[in-house]
Amino acid sequence: MKRILIISSAVFLFACNSQTKGDKTTNADSTTASTDSVTYVRVEVDSATQMKNWQEYATPSPVHQMMASWDGTWIGDVTMWMPGSPEEKSTLLTENKMIMNGLYQQSTHTGTMMGMPFNGMSTLAYDNHKKEFINTWIDNMGSGLMVMNGTYDSTTKTITLKGKGWDP
Repeated sequence: MKRILIISSAVFLFACNSQTKGDKTTNADSTTASTDSVTYVRVEVDSATQMKNWQEYATPSPVHQMMASWDGTWIGDVTMWMPGSPEEKSTLLTENKMIMNGLYQQSTHTGTMMGMPFNGMSTLAYDNHKKEFINTWIDNMGSGLMVMNGTYDSTTKTITLKGKGWDP
């Protein structure tokens, strides 16, 4: 536990430090750094504004409340098509629950796929700043992690997520 916390803290501090050796200070409140193709501007804000911004970012929004309405146990009918093979149907049991103070939804999936026991897990997040969904997926049929991003269409009541995964 300590090791993860220390590593996470080091990564967070490194990621938040946007100053580099070549930074130029334009005034007391901002810093500019340039590379060949990108210019970064870091604007200093007072601690009260920083705290307010973090609180807004970390507060569940109405979108998070919508996600919470999907909590519970679901049965999913799955149809899979493999090249050169007939379609394969299976049923999965999915359990959704909100975690981390209502900011993320964790889903566990159990059933069979291709005649073998199947277990999968996903997390669904809504980024209050970017106004987009982020989904992660892992399962026992591979050793990779898939990340997908997308938006919600209120007209069709659907989230369209796009990402890339490995197909051995």
